[in-house]
Amino acid sequence: MADKKPSDDTLKNRAGQSQETAVDSETVELKKQLEEARAALKAVGDEKVKLEGDLELEKKARAEAEAENRKLDEHVAKIEGSELERQKAEEKIKIMIAEGEGPEGRDDVFVGVQGVGYQIKRAVEVKVPRSVYDTLQNAASTVYEDNGDGEDVNLVARSVPRYNVRIVG
Repeated sequence: MADKKPSDDTLKNRAGQSQETAVDSETVELKKQLEEARAALKAVGDEKVKLEGDLELEKKARAEAEAENRKLDEHVAKIEGSELERQKAEEKIKIMIAEGEGPEGRDDVFVGVQGVGYQIKRAVEVKVPRSVYDTLQNAASTVYEDNGDGEDVNLVARSVPRYNVRIVG
């Protein structure tokens, strides 16, 4: 039998079809990748829009909180200002705080009344509003004493004045 050899045209046709099939396959794959990339890009865009919206909400909430804080600060300033004015108008009392034990016994005494602070030197006569004197009189420390019989420890708490304050003149 005679070998039938395909003609050159047939070979070229087959090679062309093979290349077209490969190109078509690559085109389909590239189109698929392109669609996936577009979907991913859209998802990223959607996320960006959401985050920008969240950022705007956060900025708005922060601005509202800052405005509220300013209002509260103004209110506190009015209250503190009126309290300071009240204390300035209050009866003044001349007092002296005696020095105490230990190194802290010579330190100044800080007293705060309704947000208004006073730093008072010890062993010096000073005039203070009555509310400051009352606060010093009410300041107390708790000490613990052993009321046991020597064998058992029986600690009992007792409140003692924190400062030795006296009215002068």
